[in-house]
Amino acid sequence: MVAPGGAPGTDTPFLTPFIFRLHHGEVISGMDRAYDVNVRGRTPSRRDPGRT
Repeated sequence: MVAPGGAPGTDTPFLTPFIFRLHHGEVISGMDRAYDVNVRGRTPSRRDPGRT
């Protein structure tokens, strides 16, 4: 997975935990939630049941 704003093989302090949470299926923040939908195409209703 190539992280936006990061070259292949590099780990940035911002993107590393971001990708780590996505890898483990954790939807933490609004940005994670939006990214999760874009990447995996699923509805993250686990933390926000009334939100799509």
